[in-house]
Amino acid sequence: MKKEKVLIVDDEKNIVTLVQLHLDTEGYETIVAYNGETALKKISSESPDLIILDVMMPRMDGLEVCRRIKGNKELAAIPVIMLTAKTRKEDLKRGWDAGVTDYITKPFSAQSLVEVVKKALKSRKTAQLKEKKEILPSIPTGIAVVGTSHAGISIIQFLLGDNNITIKGVADRDINSPCMVLAQKLNIFSTTDVRELLKIKGLHFVFMLSSDPELLDLIEHEKPSSVEIIRGDTASFIWYLIEQSSELQEKQRSLVKELNTRVNDLEILYEGSTLMGSAIHVNSVLKATIEAMGKAVNADSGLVMLLDEETDEWSVQANFNFPVDLLKEREPLNLGQGIARLAIKKKQPMTIKDVANEKGRFILSNIPDIASTIVVPLFIKNKAFGVAYLNHSFRKEYSQGEIYILSVLASQSSVALDNARLYETVKQKHQAVEQLLEKLIHSSELSSSQSMNEAQNKIGYSINETINELETLHDNLNSELNQVKTRIDEMKKITSESINKMHKISEISLSGDQEKIDLLPSLEIYLQRFEAETGIVTELLVSGIKKKLAESIETTIYRIIQEALKNVKEHSGALNVRVRVKILSDQFNVAIEDDGVGFDYGKASINGKKITGINSMKEKASFLGGTFKIRSQPGRGTTVLLRIPVPIISEQ
Repeated sequence: MKKEKVLIVDDEKNIVTLVQLHLDTEGYETIVAYNGETALKKISSESPDLIILDVMMPRMDGLEVCRRIKGNKELAAIPVIMLTAKTRKEDLKRGWDAGVTDYITKPFSAQSLVEVVKKALKSRKTAQLKEKKEILPSIPTGIAVVGTSHAGISIIQFLLGDNNITIKGVADRDINSPCMVLAQKLNIFSTTDVRELLKIKGLHFVFMLSSDPELLDLIEHEKPSSVEIIRGDTASFIWYLIEQSSELQEKQRSLVKELNTRVNDLEILYEGSTLMGSAIHVNSVLKATIEAMGKAVNADSGLVMLLDEETDEWSVQANFNFPVDLLKEREPLNLGQGIARLAIKKKQPMTIKDVANEKGRFILSNIPDIASTIVVPLFIKNKAFGVAYLNHSFRKEYSQGEIYILSVLASQSSVALDNARLYETVKQKHQAVEQLLEKLIHSSELSSSQSMNEAQNKIGYSINETINELETLHDNLNSELNQVKTRIDEMKKITSESINKMHKISEISLSGDQEKIDLLPSLEIYLQRFEAETGIVTELLVSGIKKKLAESIETTIYRIIQEALKNVKEHSGALNVRVRVKILSDQFNVAIEDDGVGFDYGKASINGKKITGINSMKEKASFLGGTFKIRSQPGRGTTVLLRIPVPIISEQ
């Protein structure tokens, strides 16, 4: 499926990076612009599906950009979401008047951003369908299960997740069978008499899971002509596919959980670096540090202790939810004691899973509501100056991911603290210069030229020293920004790899294979939908003798054609695609031709992107005893050829 494209427009690069991370994680394609003029050019050249636009920008603000978009007939349908910190009614009204689709107020969360984007894109799709006035035929969806077993439970649980399918009823001679009990809990009609089941209105398919020949004969005799029976090997195969699909979905859920964790880590790093970088006082930096670390591991309490170089003792400088007064009753600990020493020596976080076992060696032992702790060493230019304690009220196993995030935050804190200390040094030197100037003006002791020269030299030295300190501070700040960017890029790469992994798993899902397919009518409907979704012009040509094939064969052929057209949509860049179907007395031939970019079949990739599903299509064709071939060259389109030797069942 083609990714939806989102243009992000903001003059603040940090905001652009953050929005990109959230949307890339959700599978959107993102492009960026840092001013209004560039944005208008990219809208014309890139044709985005949605635009996220900052209000306050130099030269051309977001409202003017929005007016120009909505004033262009070719661009007016593109949804525009406005990023703003202004929430007054008059400010919002100006946006609505300019044509804004929706607002995202700063600061924003990943969830709120994604929700607004999805809502806007869904509204646009709905509007496009209404404009085209497309009416697609409905597909019957009434399902019943007979002869229930554990397989029946799997089928019911799977089908319940599809809003287009209705489970009409369940039948089994044993009223206490697991599937019958489940049906009763779900308020699904259940009966021991299959004839009652067959009388239900809107029933289209019956999953026959029993091998009882008498029961099968009864259903065949009593069922309405509109009801189809899925039985034997076909039913078993569908159950197998459902089981496989459930496993894949579980893997997907695990990957999504992992991705959410990493996105949360990125948010913590971004917020932590922003807070620490904006603080200019040491205490403010320490407060931001312990709060960011606490959020990273969801700690119940935390504190930062700094080493007093004169007394060689620790003192609390920042904390949250920690009973600091209880520490005053303890004897002071020096640098050479306990887990703090070990963390500093190894230059990495150290954990205590059970504080109760550390009595006498640990400063926080016997403190109420502290069962586990992780201790993070803090350094400035490789010199230890303190430690951070993150505490939990339960015995906790700290993951490698949590330890990594705390290490990164400690590194950020080190840079920010160095800058804060440097700032305070500069401030003190500035005050000293002012005092010397005041003394120079008012002191009678400076009457001689010698005294005057000495004072001027002293002031000049202090001013030069201050200038040097300011230059160092400037270089440090630039270094900090580069370090933060490097870390964000690393995390973004890791997240992107996980997304690709999840997509690969999604691509092999076979969950749609449980449908019964009437090939030619179903293919006609699918091509209509394909053309509506992609804009690729489709053509279906059918020739030969008009005979109907076995249902299982028609279903497999349909799935092969589906997979081939999926690759046309995602990779070819085609404007037209033609599907030729020729039915002979002993052979079924299909040719799928597109006028796209083509590809090197030996490499099975386009622009470095691997074409998926080829092996799957080959396997399906081989299963039917047929052949599957691809003819393609770069720049000359692609033709997929399918030949299946098949028995003829009946005339249509």
